[in-house]
Amino acid sequence: MRIIEVSRRPNLGGAESVIIDLSNWLAERGHEVLFAAPEGGALRRRLIGKVETVDLRTDKDSELTNTLIRVGRGADVMHVHWRRQALAALPARIVTKTPIVEHAHVELPGRDMKALSYRADRIAAVSPSTVAMVVHGYKRAKSRVRLVGNCVPWHEQDLLHLPVQRPRHARILGIGRLTEQKNPSLWIMSCARVIEARPDISACWFGEGPLLAECKKMVLELGLSDRINFCGAARDLRKELERGGLLLMTSKWEGLSLAMLEAMAAAVPVVSTDVSGARWALGRESVVENKPNMPEEISAKILEAIAEDAGMLRERYIKSFRRDRVYARIEEILTDAAIN
Repeated sequence: MRIIEVSRRPNLGGAESVIIDLSNWLAERGHEVLFAAPEGGALRRRLIGKVETVDLRTDKDSELTNTLIRVGRGADVMHVHWRRQALAALPARIVTKTPIVEHAHVELPGRDMKALSYRADRIAAVSPSTVAMVVHGYKRAKSRVRLVGNCVPWHEQDLLHLPVQRPRHARILGIGRLTEQKNPSLWIMSCARVIEARPDISACWFGEGPLLAECKKMVLELGLSDRINFCGAARDLRKELERGGLLLMTSKWEGLSLAMLEAMAAAVPVVSTDVSGARWALGRESVVENKPNMPEEISAKILEAIAEDAGMLRERYIKSFRRDRVYARIEEILTDAAIN
């Protein structure tokens, strides 16, 4: 097949990493892959030579539409990863007759733009919750939606080869951009409760974002600047996971978090709020339901889990989220859209 992978600028986001890696995997499988995205991006250098590239000079929807009309005539399927780009691809679908597969990476907190959303020929959803969002929230036919999961891209084997039994630092990890979605204030309050019970435990958040100053102020007011740290972007997340600890995820909404899957593959314990995909991936014992006393509930769960063997989480990852299995599901839905 000739497949057009449509992405936003491939910087250091988790979804962008997976899109780049998927493009390479499909090309290695013998497909003709064209990667279309705004020019630049730190991850672009990871594309292998078999993948063709089309650089968009701007982020304007009109340029994407015109580009997909130009390159889409000889393609079998377009694989689009963001709702705005999916909208821009629809006129190209009308002109070229090339079917579209839209990837639902995130369970959206609202249900806006219902008439314009998820109108592609097929929808690839990363979790059961995103399937439900598309089918029930946006009223799309269930027959058009497939559950594909998510995975760790090129460094999967590095994490899977880490020994399950290894020395573990008594620390809580946070990973991601400091934004409202990640809910860092809940992370801070939960860490504070844990440190109150176990002063030997520290906490470190890897990532930056618009709420950094606010978060630092909150930690300072709690008198925990020596125990809760904001460590900037992780240069090598594998090394941090190798050191161990526990990953605490406090997101208000997600798709199927790449950081969570990385921790599972590395056999690092995880505690998460009950957001999209978490219960499905981790099991109910690692998930805290949304309640008024969440910091207390989360801290209790952390104190139970931080010293536990997380080998079962790795087994869950291998069973459901191995890279080749996830990409094979995506290849299947791309093929289905192309021939039907």
